[in-house]
Amino acid sequence: MATFFEATSQKNKLSKLVLSHSEVHGIGVGYANPRKPSQGAGTIVYVERNISSKRLATLKATMERTVGTASNVPIRFIKSGGFYTDKLVAAQPIYQTRLRPVPGGVSVGTATAGTGTAGVITVNYPNPSRLYVLSNAHVLNPTNDTSFHEVIQPGRSDGGQPGTDRIGRTYQSVIISTTSVNYLDASIAIADQNSLLDPRYLLGNTGQRIVLSGHFVSYPVGLRLRKTGRTSGYGTGTVESINATTRIQYPFGIGTFENQTIVQGDGVVGGPGDSGSVWIGRGFNGSDYAAAVHYSSTSNMTRSLCFPIQYAMQTFGLRIAIPATSSARPEAGSLKRAPRKSLAYTQPLTQREMEQINVVKAKRR
Repeated sequence: MATFFEATSQKNKLSKLVLSHSEVHGIGVGYANPRKPSQGAGTIVYVERNISSKRLATLKATMERTVGTASNVPIRFIKSGGFYTDKLVAAQPIYQTRLRPVPGGVSVGTATAGTGTAGVITVNYPNPSRLYVLSNAHVLNPTNDTSFHEVIQPGRSDGGQPGTDRIGRTYQSVIISTTSVNYLDASIAIADQNSLLDPRYLLGNTGQRIVLSGHFVSYPVGLRLRKTGRTSGYGTGTVESINATTRIQYPFGIGTFENQTIVQGDGVVGGPGDSGSVWIGRGFNGSDYAAAVHYSSTSNMTRSLCFPIQYAMQTFGLRIAIPATSSARPEAGSLKRAPRKSLAYTQPLTQREMEQINVVKAKRR
């Protein structure tokens, strides 16, 4: 039985090799058998849905030669297809309508580009004062630079209009690189007024808004999650693999991402326009915590590619916003910690990884 340490070491050894094959879209670490976690960890390879048995056998043989016969880490192939962003479909449930104040889980976008999801409402930390919308960089900063972007809710695909539906502007973004490694596709929008944002989370089309207690610093393989996205609405899923390396096609080129999470949905969980939606999970105390930020999905929309929300919190200096209690000032959520060195859990960004992230502030106009 392989440990997560052994599976992670094998995955890191194989990443560059397998991603050089066009049929491979990602490689991560998860359970060797999700139905029997006691059987230990394995390396999971995400490949084209129509890959031939012969080609799959050749790919597996190549991988086994690379790691050697001494390896006890099983390799599991999943015919997921590639991961894709954007391209929208039409509908008009509550999470695609105009809502004031704006909660997490609803339609949002810029005045000149596409539509995604306002993942969660966050607040600066350690001295909370201003509220921000956390979403993807390709949603709130579609030009991938320091340009000014007016942020509207709902997004253009749902009838949002510049000026009339403005809630703020893009404030900070991570620049997505096509030449070096990426860890997150994230951006935050600052509200013109705090009162425009609601530090709660919309649960699907029910209209119910819940308070998140905070966010997970790390979470394990097998964690059950749920989320609301602009297109797919309410969905549930399970963390299938972590520490994944993937390639994503953007309009400006291909971005390679490290230390990502892949969630297997119980149904459709990653439709076009769900970019920026945030997965939430339950802590042992029964409270809800934000876990991961979705930014891409497979073509059949049943697998979600995301990054740990802790990456965004570290990068921008944020916490989950919670409704004020004793004063008018916004309050910050708590951290849900886990075993620090267990590779069955996601890990926060290291200082070295933080230094590789290019964060820019958008122009005011």
